[in-house]
Amino acid sequence: MKLSLLLAFSIVATSPSWIRAQLIAKPPARSASDVIDSLKAGRKRWARAQVREYQLQSHVGCFCGYTLERLHNQLPLLTVRNRAIIARAKGKPNKPPSPAFTVEGLFAKVEEDAQSTERVIDRLDLHPVYGFPVRYEASDPEVLDGWLQVQVDSFAVIRKR
Repeated sequence: MKLSLLLAFSIVATSPSWIRAQLIAKPPARSASDVIDSLKAGRKRWARAQVREYQLQSHVGCFCGYTLERLHNQLPLLTVRNRAIIARAKGKPNKPPSPAFTVEGLFAKVEEDAQSTERVIDRLDLHPVYGFPVRYEASDPEVLDGWLQVQVDSFAVIRKR
């Protein structure tokens, strides 16, 4: 057995369990075609639901050069009517809300990443009734620790057509 392999094995074997846990491989990424198929089915459920107005709030986390203050930010509670943000609560008042965190924006972001060769989609969970992304995790294989997580914290239908 090579000395470097033996040394690496002995370090892992004698290290605390929290270090060993970080070395466990994560589940395989979802294929782009699987993600696109899931999004297509989710969009059909969203269209069938005929939601005209809703409220949505999310959390975003990433390893992408933001300050600690901006990591794991809770985004404003958005009220969306006919695909347009009409109100917001919470968040910084001088910063306009991003349409990227509406249902339509979440669909668009996941689809854009699925079609990109620079992004690997590690997890995608869709709302069981309305079909939109409620949890999304992606990484950039070219960037060490380059990851993004989006999670919908709350969603409420205000009005249907």
